[in-house]
Amino acid sequence: MYGMISKVKVKWLLGVCMMAAFVCFNKSSVSAEDFVIGNSVFRYSENEDGTLYIYGYDGNDETVTVPSEIYGKPVVSIEAYAFNKSTAMKHLIISEGITEILDGGFVGAFELCENLENVVLPSTLKTIGERAFNECYKLREINLPEGLVRIGIDAFHKCYELRNVILPESLTSIGDYAFGHCGSIEKLVIPDSVTQIGEDAFLLSYDDRIPIYGNPYAYIKTYCDMDHKIKFSCIDHPNVVNDPAKSPNCKDYGKTAGSHCTVCGTFVIKQQTLPPNGQHAWELIRVREATIRFKGYKTYVCTVCDRHKKEIIPKASVPKKGKIITDIKNNSSYKVTKSGTRNGTVECMSFPSAKSSLIIPKTVRIAGIYYKVTSIAKNAFKNNKTLKKVTVGQNVTKINANALKGCSNLKTIVIKSENLAFVGKNALKGIHPRAKIKVPSGRLDNYKVLFAKKGQKSTVKIMLT
Repeated sequence: MYGMISKVKVKWLLGVCMMAAFVCFNKSSVSAEDFVIGNSVFRYSENEDGTLYIYGYDGNDETVTVPSEIYGKPVVSIEAYAFNKSTAMKHLIISEGITEILDGGFVGAFELCENLENVVLPSTLKTIGERAFNECYKLREINLPEGLVRIGIDAFHKCYELRNVILPESLTSIGDYAFGHCGSIEKLVIPDSVTQIGEDAFLLSYDDRIPIYGNPYAYIKTYCDMDHKIKFSCIDHPNVVNDPAKSPNCKDYGKTAGSHCTVCGTFVIKQQTLPPNGQHAWELIRVREATIRFKGYKTYVCTVCDRHKKEIIPKASVPKKGKIITDIKNNSSYKVTKSGTRNGTVECMSFPSAKSSLIIPKTVRIAGIYYKVTSIAKNAFKNNKTLKKVTVGQNVTKINANALKGCSNLKTIVIKSENLAFVGKNALKGIHPRAKIKVPSGRLDNYKVLFAKKGQKSTVKIMLT
């Protein structure tokens, strides 16, 4: 029949028995006495080994010191129920030599001491028993000494003001609900020595727990993994990685740089969210060149939000001699050598360096004006290693000094112009030694003379197109 009795009923029966024992002042004891200090009356009894335990208290002192000895005999423990509902007590000092605050089952030793604010525990204390400080609503400070081994069930349950709790390295066991509803504790560091933790030891609410810090390779990490509502953080993060910053834009939020621990997930440096800054990522998708008669425009699209914008280009003026102008279509630049809306001339300055083949055109249209391309500028394509073929247009009369110098991969030069009259010094120096210069019919002899001694190797051949 006994086997069918629930654990709760067994616990209740034990509690009744213990209370009956206390009424009779008997715990394997020899005698029972009262010990008076000021307005405090301590009820004590003697153990078989001659040591004493405190089992009761009457008094109205705000500061209570539990004595370490009575009439020369050492006090070693405090029984459950002893100081229960001592509402006048604000400050408690438990003297050196006391090793246990004993379990009570139903009522803890200092339970419901509603005005108790701070407690000083002795370095000799090994056990804080069940419900010892349960519902001490105003308890703010307590030192847990090195040497403490066990904190019992409900030991600090509903100590709403308790904070800055430091658990000693000697601690091995924390009971059920030991720190339950201790809402002022911002974090608890659990030492590696703790190998037993009861149910909901750090409960605050259904969805909340006291944040826990510890060694990720100790028992506390296993315990936290079983209760997924506990926020666990490593004391010393074993693996920290960087979280890169992300710039905000017209649509999306950004983040500052940060870092986190890959073991516990804690942010070492928490990233801050940056709101969208309204800055579009514009990409040019269309250009209409301005002329001397019409305005032009550029059309852009935002690659993030797909918004479009148009930028107006004012009418072009007739460029003066010496001005550098750009052919937007081919991304090439020219210098005006003769100004005017008709019969103007330009000198080719540059083309995109990535091109392996280029054509110096006969004419070029820029801002609605057609220009004859009559020359290639000094150093125009110097040291261009990507060039393999160059075609010189029909209107070119000058190839200036160093124009193609150092173009070591240039193998083919096609001369379309029949009016080429000048090739500058070292214009062809360093071109490919097997290069071929192709010239118009009827101009071979003249161009052989014109290209002589312009820096190219003797192996470079001049031939008809």
